Amino acid sequence: MSIKHLFPLTIVSLLACGGGGGGATIANGTLSLKLGSDSTSSYSKVYASLQKVEYKSSGTSTWSTLAEVETTYDLLALQNGNSATLASATSLKPGTYSFRLTWAGENYAYPSKYPGFLQRADNSTEYRMTLPTTTSVSGTVDVAEGSLTTAEILFSGNQIAQKHASLSVPYTFQATAQVLDLANCARILGQATSGSTPLEGAEVFAETVDGSGLATVQRRALTDSNGQFVMEGLPIGKIYYLASQPGTATLAYGAVSTSPITASSATDFSANLSFTSSMAPGSLDVSVTPISTSSQGTWVELRETLATATGVYKTLVVRSQTVDTETAKDTTSFTGLLPSTYGIMVQRSTSGGDASASTGNEELVETGATTTAVVAYTD
Repeated sequence: MSIKHLFPLTIVSLLACGGGGGGATIANGTLSLKLGSDSTSSYSKVYASLQKVEYKSSGTSTWSTLAEVETTYDLLALQNGNSATLASATSLKPGTYSFRLTWAGENYAYPSKYPGFLQRADNSTEYRMTLPTTTSVSGTVDVAEGSLTTAEILFSGNQIAQKHASLSVPYTFQATAQVLDLANCARILGQATSGSTPLEGAEVFAETVDGSGLATVQRRALTDSNGQFVMEGLPIGKIYYLASQPGTATLAYGAVSTSPITASSATDFSANLSFTSSMAPGSLDVSVTPISTSSQGTWVELRETLATATGVYKTLVVRSQTVDTETAKDTTSFTGLLPSTYGIMVQRSTSGGDASASTGNEELVETGATTTAVVAYTD
């Protein structure tokens, strides 16, 4: 699926110089670059205005313009297998390339609105969001002589934006981005259902589990009106588990997971999630101290031990939400939880770096009640 641009892109072709002195000419490669995003359950819309995409080759410090984008995107419209084209069939010298995004000071789609704004999942108010000047994209892409490389810049859903109550503009765009060569990535496609009914809006997590049993979310997506989901940008050579625990204000489903999916090649894999048990929900309010600084992103994960095969169990992330940074504590509220016991883990990243985690107590959530938990974060 593809998201149509609100404004056309201007693509800059970068031509290789021919060799001198009668030497052999090195043919260029070709790069197509897309933009996508994870889901987040904290916000329903996140608009960001992108001015341009820049690149530099390995061993150099000079950034050059790859594409003048001048487009305002709702990043959450770019999740679940959707994407936008940033550069199409652009000629590049063979090499290894890094990328960065330069954000705009104007809104290309809605001129009367701010360049960045968002809407929370729990109300319909639009809030101004501060954009950084640039976002450095982690990872690199190799472009080979005479080849076509298709790559995608994907935003992480863990910390797309965060509220810092002490700032004059409380909401800050904090998304981290990674570029991936799609020739080295698999996709997982599936459907979430309850009986024969598709479940819309269920957040599905694709996770890896390390040797110590710690699960890490790699990608996440919200199911569409047909209950379907697409997980893309999953590096091959890894084993993935899918997990989800859908819920509403009146009904919660028990968390389920899939059997392990070995992504052995850059192809599509299928995995469905079937939910059977449901009950009236409870909720869980989590507070974290100390508060996040303005350069930190913090999110809270709920974990449950689930069967992934006969007699095999893994502790997996079933819910994940970004916190609000208030005056004295970070807070988030999980609603639509099936009555059960949940493990709490707090993840915090500084300036888009690797996150470090603190584990809270296990908390029992009961029907019709709100459980409160406090986690002291230590890095």
